[in-house]
Amino acid sequence: MADLRFSTAMQALLLLADAARKGTPLVSSAQLADCLRTNPSFVRSLLIPLFQAGLIETVRGRNGGVQLAKDAARITLLDVHQASVCGKPMWLSRPDERSENPAAIRVQAYFDRLNDEAAVAVAGVLRRQTLAGALEACLDQPTD
Repeated sequence: MADLRFSTAMQALLLLADAARKGTPLVSSAQLADCLRTNPSFVRSLLIPLFQAGLIETVRGRNGGVQLAKDAARITLLDVHQASVCGKPMWLSRPDERSENPAAIRVQAYFDRLNDEAAVAVAGVLRRQTLAGALEACLDQPTD
């Protein structure tokens, strides 16, 4: 099963960055849910780690909503990834401690090393990308 937390968080933050670019930075969770085609309670649960990471801020009240906590050029995709996946590994192994096969017994340690190496590579890519750059790239793409 694919993990959609990072891509959904990216879409939500891109919507907030675009709203800020247009001069209407506050967006309600209902508006975000409509754009993401999901329900507002799911969006609110998605926003919690983004808020805790200092990527968004909330404004309460009748005309309240959420907005980026800092300029999109200062938010890296690594920031978004770390906040949205909450430290969970990219892959999980299927350990088989009951096996007689030495390879099956040691597969978890192998996957742990593989996971660590992949996480370093992913972080290297995401660290170089900003939310502002992602928005620009998305806006520059022709629509079908």
